[in-house]
Amino acid sequence: MWIFGPQYADAITLPLQSDGSFGYTLTAKEIERMESGNYTVVFQSFGDNLKYDIALDERTGEVIKTSMPYSNPDRVLFTLAQAKTMRSAAPDALVRAIKETALDDGYAVYTFSIADPFIELDPVRDYYVGETITISGWTNFPPGENVFFEITRGFKDYGGPGDIVRDWRSVTVEAGPASINHFSADFNSSATRPGQHWVYVSSSFKWQSDVYTTFTLLEGPPPTTVLATTKQVVTTASPMDTATTVTIQPTTAPVPVAIPVAALGAVGIGGLIRRKKEE
Repeated sequence: MWIFGPQYADAITLPLQSDGSFGYTLTAKEIERMESGNYTVVFQSFGDNLKYDIALDERTGEVIKTSMPYSNPDRVLFTLAQAKTMRSAAPDALVRAIKETALDDGYAVYTFSIADPFIELDPVRDYYVGETITISGWTNFPPGENVFFEITRGFKDYGGPGDIVRDWRSVTVEAGPASINHFSADFNSSATRPGQHWVYVSSSFKWQSDVYTTFTLLEGPPPTTVLATTKQVVTTASPMDTATTVTIQPTTAPVPVAIPVAALGAVGIGGLIRRKKEE
């Protein structure tokens, strides 16, 4: 298995299980060392000659054509060190070499991406004392991950009983469209003093600095909304009027289609990997 990406290149020999399966897991520590971006994975198997025609020379770090003599300048495709800066050129060169007519190695190519997680907050309006305050936002954290909320008026203001300044909680991320997931928390402001408030939202990921927003809590109670009234007009149909029946065919909402992708262990080949940055 060859993995190529931004400032990254590696070659790993995978054991074949008795049922013909194989796999590999990129650990959280490995992902922390990998930059955000697109990665290409090339799986290679030997052919009828029972040897790899393209292989890594572990002594030199060179990717070589094993059938060529050392004196042949075309023996070396590139080194793993060079591949870290070659981006897509490295896997392209590897696949072209494997596809050569004289070679019988098999291969398959997959891709995955690594993305920096993010938290974004929805705009927050001003509220009146007594209203339920809703703080919501979006993230690419996976569903089931927690985000943490804290509301404060100042560094030394700890509020009183029932004051939302003392309200600290965690909220579970819920699944959203296209891996952009949603979170939301409600706060009761009935025992809270008016003034400007800061809302801090953070995650359990050690790299994530707080994101925050502000709102002003106004003197309550909130204004009462008066519903507009309408006057009903009654009309009388004439004998010449005829009733017309209009049939509306229901439409079926599009159902999200799960596109199967090949998997590389727990990594998720063809998918999106969210990673933590080191502090």
